[in-house]
Amino acid sequence: MSTLTEYLKGRPSYKRLCKRVKKELGVELNIDELRTLKKTPEVGEDTLERLLALVNTKGNEDWAVNSVVVNRWGKNTQVKARLERRGTVLHPPVEKELSPARGQMTPGVPTVLVVPDSQNGFCGDKTTHSQEAWELTIQIASDMQPLLIVLLGDMLDFSGYSNFRTSIDIQNRTQAAINSLYGYLVRLRQMCPESKIVWLEGNHEKRLSNILMDANAELPTLTRADEKHPVMGIPHLLHLDKLRIEYIAPYGAPYFYCNIRFEHGSKWSRIGGQTVTKYLENATQSVVFGHCHKSELARKRLFRNGKSVQIFAMTPGTLAADCTPGVLEKDWHRGLGVISLVGDYTYPNIIDIHGSEAFWNGRRYIV
Repeated sequence: MSTLTEYLKGRPSYKRLCKRVKKELGVELNIDELRTLKKTPEVGEDTLERLLALVNTKGNEDWAVNSVVVNRWGKNTQVKARLERRGTVLHPPVEKELSPARGQMTPGVPTVLVVPDSQNGFCGDKTTHSQEAWELTIQIASDMQPLLIVLLGDMLDFSGYSNFRTSIDIQNRTQAAINSLYGYLVRLRQMCPESKIVWLEGNHEKRLSNILMDANAELPTLTRADEKHPVMGIPHLLHLDKLRIEYIAPYGAPYFYCNIRFEHGSKWSRIGGQTVTKYLENATQSVVFGHCHKSELARKRLFRNGKSVQIFAMTPGTLAADCTPGVLEKDWHRGLGVISLVGDYTYPNIIDIHGSEAFWNGRRYIV
């Protein structure tokens, strides 16, 4: 960019002007050609355009006017022109055609599918689990083919064994709840035959062993001869060995994968966004949890040994329905969690479920 000061009226020095143009623009000008500019009665845009045309004709560069200032005093006139090479674009033009996508589709990226509390059960003629949410879960899992599926616990409601077991509508529903969840787990395994599946015991599953313990301390641990699973335990009642589902107990025990801590969870806040904040407050690694039935995701950056590391806390929500006993008004969110594993990085996301539809990977799922 160069600034030219030219005295086109009065007593201009054509020789000095030629030297300056040559020095700053690398253009050879003829003095006789410049003299014709003096014949112009008024100095203005026309004179400047003629000078610019002369420069562009003589040089190898294409120059354009960026700004112009004309000063007059007495019989003298001063023109200041700021020129720029046209190759320098100050304001790029609006693209009228769509550019091709610059992202790259990476097939086979390892993923973790996180399935939160479903609380399978029945209250009268209604389910305490969302049937639509379960159907969407199986559809998405079938397309995703995750490396790992984590069931965050409270997959069975066992509302008949809770502190809210006052209604006749929730009595004698345990077998139906077990059968319904088993049906979903069978289909999940059929759709994802190669996925590793783990199930973390939640406080609702713990209700079963608690009520057995209240009756007799031995009941929760009784097994069939030469078998490892208690007869009245979740793994035995739902054939988890046959389904190749690993059951993580006791309640509160975590599961670790790729430096991510998975747990059922015990913290809860009424205000959205504050539960993950509680988990991140003293966290030193990423954590995924359930229990609170809210969809929340937050991140935190740690600094270790001169390096920064980003961790996250995520709770994907719930698959429970709106008729859970003991809860009248619910700020609950249905959803699933998905974590993509790319090299040393993890990319957590939440798949929202609204009614009977969900979106994932640009595809709409509806039941």
